[in-house]
Amino acid sequence: MAQDLSGEKLGPYRLVEIIGRGGMGVVYRARQETIGRDVAIKLMDDRFVRNAALVERFGREAQATGTLQHPGILPLVDVGFEGCQSFIVTAYLSGGSLSARIAASPGGMPLMEVVRITSETAAALTYAHSHGVVHRDIKPGNILLDNAGHTCLSDFGIALINGVEEAGDAHVIGTYAYLAPEVAGGQPATPASDIYSLGVVIFEMLTGQRPFTVTDLASLREAHAEGSMLPDVCAFRPALPAGVAVVLRQALSRDPEARPATATALALALAHAAGTPDEAAHPDTHQPASPPLAEPLTPAPVDTPPPEVDFTDWPPSESDAPTQPDAAVFLKDAPPGLPAPSADVPDQRSTVWPAAEGGSRDISTAVSGTAPPAKPAPLGIQRQPISPAPASASGRGPLSPIERTVLNTFTLMLITAIILLFLLVVLNLRLAG
Repeated sequence: MAQDLSGEKLGPYRLVEIIGRGGMGVVYRARQETIGRDVAIKLMDDRFVRNAALVERFGREAQATGTLQHPGILPLVDVGFEGCQSFIVTAYLSGGSLSARIAASPGGMPLMEVVRITSETAAALTYAHSHGVVHRDIKPGNILLDNAGHTCLSDFGIALINGVEEAGDAHVIGTYAYLAPEVAGGQPATPASDIYSLGVVIFEMLTGQRPFTVTDLASLREAHAEGSMLPDVCAFRPALPAGVAVVLRQALSRDPEARPATATALALALAHAAGTPDEAAHPDTHQPASPPLAEPLTPAPVDTPPPEVDFTDWPPSESDAPTQPDAAVFLKDAPPGLPAPSADVPDQRSTVWPAAEGGSRDISTAVSGTAPPAKPAPLGIQRQPISPAPASASGRGPLSPIERTVLNTFTLMLITAIILLFLLVVLNLRLAG
């Protein structure tokens, strides 16, 4: 076991306390006194400082962490050397690790919290995969929490970068309980291997235990052997939606091709199975698309210009007025379903369809006992029913507006003359008196 260096100085950092141990080193909470902040420092174990392959792997972690800039990946602060000692400095998260959070919930964590943590971790993992980095050691101890409970993926010490195996990587590496079957069988790790490991983490968050009891590589291969059954997560928590078990069976499939295509796809499937709406994929304001029309809409036929109209003999006589055809005439080729005219109402009417071939037929009124409004005539002239006006005493028709104006003016002049004559008579009488 490495010596406890708490209280010692390492460059500008003062080591405060040990907060974690790993296979290659020890993690301290440290104080960066120059700016007064806490950081996490990972020191390589003294036993490995002279192992060139492990020193190279330690440097690979710094490379992977430094090149991945994502809110869900623990950010790199610094890399340094003190004598023969290498160290990596990262941000310090006060919430501890997911393994401690699982231990605090023996019967399993709340489903909604599991969905959120899975979503955050999957986003970081998908980002790393898109940059050619396979983590190869996804487990609760490498998922850290801040004081608000949000996650950061850490410890890329054995990450596979751009598919290149480093020296000493020929054997199976990783934490056995979370290894995918193909990796346990000696095949290279792929993004699908990380997705399998994330599935194990989800199972553990939901139940408080791993799906398989694994102590070594032999027991791991036995658990993955053909014919072995994956435990049903609903057997541990019957209240879980059945869809959650379906999602986990897919994530923990022996066949890498049968697993979700990405870690984000796994997280979305879990959220859907849990009944949690995902705002980016399934907005609450989403409205269903309008149903397609049964028939495509076609523009109305363009009418030809109306003919010249002679207004010499306007208004026309009643014999020249257009007449509407009887309903029985134009309903003989009416669309199916329109009721036939009743014999008891011989004067039923409706708007006549346009005669142009291909024009849309529009029935403006249902066949009823009352006639519809007359159809507008060409040039926008609205025909009104012509009714005979009451005859005057002289036998003439009603006066025209000009005649009415002349008559009113004459009447006013006559009244004025009578008033003036009356005034003259009154004035003469006074003068005579």
